[in-house]
Amino acid sequence: MNVPLSPQSSVLITDAWWLLALPLLAGLLVVARLPWWRAARQAGRPAMHQEGRRLAFRFVWLALLVLALAGATLNRPLHRQAIIFVTDTSASVAPIRDQTEGIVRAALTQLPAGDMAGVVAVADSARVEEMIAESPAFSRLSTVLPVGASDLAAGLRLAGAMVPEGYSGRVVLISDGRQTRGDAVAAARELMARDVTVDVLPVGADSADVRLEHLGLPETAYRGEVSTLLARLYAGQATEVTIRVYGDDALLLERSVALRSGRQELAFPLPVGEPGLHRYRIDVSAADPTADASRVNNVLGAVQRVAGPPKVLVVATDPAAAGLLPAALQASGAEVTVTNPASMPADLAGWSRYAAAVLADIRAESLPSGAMDLIEQYVRDLGRGLVMTGGPDSFGPGGYADTPVERTLPVYMDVRGRGRQPQVALALVVDKSGSMGGTKIELAKEAAVRSIGLLRPDDRAAILAFDSVPQWVAPLTPLTERSRLEQAIGSIYAGGGTEIYPALAAGFAALRDVEADVKHVILMTDGHSGSDGDYAGLLEQMRAARVSLSTVAVGGDADGTLLQAMARIGRGRYHFADDPASIPQIFARETIMATRSILVDARFYPAAASSGPLLRGMSAVPPLDGYVAVTPKERAEVVLVSPEGDPVLAAWQYGIGRAIAWTPDLTNRWSGAWIDNPTATSLWGNVLSWLLPPQEDGELAVRVEAEGDDGFAVVAENRAGWDQVRPTRAAILGPNGARQELELAPGGPGRYRAQVEPPEPGAYVVRVTQTIDDGAELHGEAGWAAPYPPEYRETGRDQALVTRMAAAGGGRVLREPGEAVRPADRPAVARWPLAPLLLILAALLWPLEIASRRLILPSVATRLPFRRHQAQATGSGPKLTAAPRPSEVAAKTPPAQTAERLLERKRSFRARRK
Repeated sequence: MNVPLSPQSSVLITDAWWLLALPLLAGLLVVARLPWWRAARQAGRPAMHQEGRRLAFRFVWLALLVLALAGATLNRPLHRQAIIFVTDTSASVAPIRDQTEGIVRAALTQLPAGDMAGVVAVADSARVEEMIAESPAFSRLSTVLPVGASDLAAGLRLAGAMVPEGYSGRVVLISDGRQTRGDAVAAARELMARDVTVDVLPVGADSADVRLEHLGLPETAYRGEVSTLLARLYAGQATEVTIRVYGDDALLLERSVALRSGRQELAFPLPVGEPGLHRYRIDVSAADPTADASRVNNVLGAVQRVAGPPKVLVVATDPAAAGLLPAALQASGAEVTVTNPASMPADLAGWSRYAAAVLADIRAESLPSGAMDLIEQYVRDLGRGLVMTGGPDSFGPGGYADTPVERTLPVYMDVRGRGRQPQVALALVVDKSGSMGGTKIELAKEAAVRSIGLLRPDDRAAILAFDSVPQWVAPLTPLTERSRLEQAIGSIYAGGGTEIYPALAAGFAALRDVEADVKHVILMTDGHSGSDGDYAGLLEQMRAARVSLSTVAVGGDADGTLLQAMARIGRGRYHFADDPASIPQIFARETIMATRSILVDARFYPAAASSGPLLRGMSAVPPLDGYVAVTPKERAEVVLVSPEGDPVLAAWQYGIGRAIAWTPDLTNRWSGAWIDNPTATSLWGNVLSWLLPPQEDGELAVRVEAEGDDGFAVVAENRAGWDQVRPTRAAILGPNGARQELELAPGGPGRYRAQVEPPEPGAYVVRVTQTIDDGAELHGEAGWAAPYPPEYRETGRDQALVTRMAAAGGGRVLREPGEAVRPADRPAVARWPLAPLLLILAALLWPLEIASRRLILPSVATRLPFRRHQAQATGSGPKLTAAPRPSEVAAKTPPAQTAERLLERKRSFRARRK
């Protein structure tokens, strides 16, 4: 609450709620003195005047205390200001340092009398260059600060702390507005809240620059492969540059490139060298020096670990199904083994010999029993890589639905969420003759349950079991009654002969007049029909009614010739199950193939759905002629997609391993344009690098951690020797043959650490050696790339930030030095707290109040001569006595008697003491 006293001053009450206590305290005071007031009224007017004075003393005393507690402060304006110049000395302003110093000197020469000024230098931190004074002796900036970063917020806060009390505060920031840490806008807003104005005088001008923004290289590579070095560059204007790539300080390639204005990416193939850590560095030189404001941001480095050639297992029923893959993987440095399902590893130890495995258009039923469980463990638990490629016998058509391989891959085997799905009517015609007894009939029932499990709720299914005669286990039933169908399937038992034709005719009759988009019959038998029938005529009727037929032959006793012909004419597929255990997979595969539009035969160009390491170095891709339609899982990353939005290349992490789905095949059927195309080598090289597990660093676990904003720390860990302190040293190898050795100090059980000063930009390799018992040594190594300082990430003036800082600080964007010392927009306010004065007055008033009660003070009227004479003449003057107490007034005891009694008591007391 502000109470004006005059146009130039006012009283500020900071805690005005204390004023609410004043009426309450006054009321309590009056109530407490009410008996004395009544007694005074009975004693006469003089007594009332004395009681009124006592009440006034106490009320004034309470008012002084309340005002002190309320924080009463006297405010007076002062027309003087303190100006703090914050000069940016970071690297981006270094070329115009003389200009910034001249701005400060020019402003100080115009400093008005009575004002004060100071100077603060700021780069990666802030320091006082010139203390605040009325005549600061500033000539040049002498403070030395690391120039690799700009913390403008630190400079603003330091300047705000220098503003003395009783002065209008103004901070003038002289900078290009390029901050690399802190929040200068927030700092300006904080100063504004403290009535300190922030002005900004921008310096520097936009200048063209060429800079390297990012360098990408796979962390791990294998001997013999070709890695892709991806460089992202920025050019302020179109210019010609020379790019040089160094490997372990040796020039690997030199290329002239015409850069366009803006950002662009360039890819450079790098043959991988011998196993170990290798340093790479890229250097960009502009042909026109005026097009490159700074050379510091033209260099970046990367480190790559090279291991021995990885072993990749390609599993294919026919080696031709592997297509272009073996050659592409071998070009990437891999040792490729192509095998058939029968020769696959039989245990996890055998699988562990391979860094990655590929299932190339192979049916699930072709895999040995238990192989899919081993493949899942191989990826999930061993951390290896898995690829499945497309084709008629892969993904859903290959029968992988609801299998461990489907769990491992980043896609579902069916098509989901593609608008209205075709409505399906499926009839399963299952042989239940005596030869199907035992395990066969149980597997047949499992296959039937799995098939209906793949249908949607709006589909329908019928189950017909036959021996010598067909028997309906379940008529055509909606899948909303799935449990009813499963119970009916469980009631099938084996017994009787084999008559195929009547059963097939009955199954066709059940579907002929049904309204459905897809009508399909799956016939399974393990024998020959006991009689003939007009199969050709029946199949023609089925074709006319759009009812397709697929057949499954179980074992060598089945009539394979008849079943193959029926499937061909019926526009379906023929399956041979030598092992009855494969029957469920065959039924699942056939159900998906028949009821979902899985295979897409059409030429298209895949589009990139996301960027990442799998597409490194690929700017365009050849066309494809088809793929298997699948659905990506929720956590999968879809890299390439078809025009319909189906995944062409999808990837994800499964357990500690990785898996990739490539839905086209690897042969001329769908990937003919990719054969002998360099894009295929790049893609499968990227796939291999992404899939492979990380390599071990050595006996010591070594890593490099960021330390603060610019520094680094080398950390080595030996968990086996956690209970001992061992001599540990590191050698750091840097660009141009630079070498640094340092000792690592213990930093915890088995942990050693040493700080490294901010290095030059480039790639570094750290080799750590630890001496153990008997003089033996443990070794470990790691690599890291030190970027150039953040100060060089952008160049030119950041006018947007300059404007925001001035607006947040309530100031202006200045154009000339004289504006920095203009009169204050708001005068300073001098504040004098009144609480000490009020408390002193209250302390002085307290004895006066006590005296008014204990002492008999003559009335002012009695001290006037003419009033005293009148009172003596008339005898009516006031009696000068102390204020009567209520008990004395009630007793009406004369003063003489009271004095006599007091004297009598005093004499008695003395007599008793004697």
